[in-house]
Amino acid sequence: MGRVTSSGVIQRRQRDFEDSLFSNMPIRPLAILGSRLTCVQSILAMERWRGYPQFEDDKGSGRVALLACILSSIFGVHFILCLQFLLIRFGVLSKDIFGTYWTDETLQMAFQWSCYVITLCCFHLGEFFTTAICNPYVCTADSFMVNHSKAYTAAAFISWVEFWIRIIFFPKHNISKMFYIGIIFVIGGQVLRSVAMHTCGESFNHYIQQDKKENHVLITHGM
Repeated sequence: MGRVTSSGVIQRRQRDFEDSLFSNMPIRPLAILGSRLTCVQSILAMERWRGYPQFEDDKGSGRVALLACILSSIFGVHFILCLQFLLIRFGVLSKDIFGTYWTDETLQMAFQWSCYVITLCCFHLGEFFTTAICNPYVCTADSFMVNHSKAYTAAAFISWVEFWIRIIFFPKHNISKMFYIGIIFVIGGQVLRSVAMHTCGESFNHYIQQDKKENHVLITHGM
């Protein structure tokens, strides 16, 4: 019999715990939110694609290729938008290309949104590629971490809704300096995380391990 402490089993246990957590919520709106998140998580995990050889499990090349294509496309679109916002700021382009109703505050927040999406895509792509380089044995489609957990998905959706409410209704209530400080922390944190993953090498895993593997060593140096 195979050991029940593999990454796949641990991941399923985590998702089962989240399902029970959201389904047992006493407040009906939160319970409905939990059911919607379950649907979103099943889509992100590509459960509806089972039965196709390339999408059968998280090691299928179809899953990896599709997720990489989607993330790269989103990255490319927002990278172009970010460049356009920068050109507008430096006076190379006119802000009228986005319409006359776009104020300077709205353009600033739209620029912040494009930077956010770029860093988000870089994070998910970087998780996969760093794992592929440092510990290819455990590298799967789940290494993109797009189906991390319901809590992560809920936090992401809520933050997007909150941000776009501010863009549409309260564009002047924005502190640009905080954005630039945040960018520094995001870049610094991502660099530190990637370096730490590289330092751990084959001892790194996205999921908590309950049994010691043969190739696992205790890391006492580096980050």
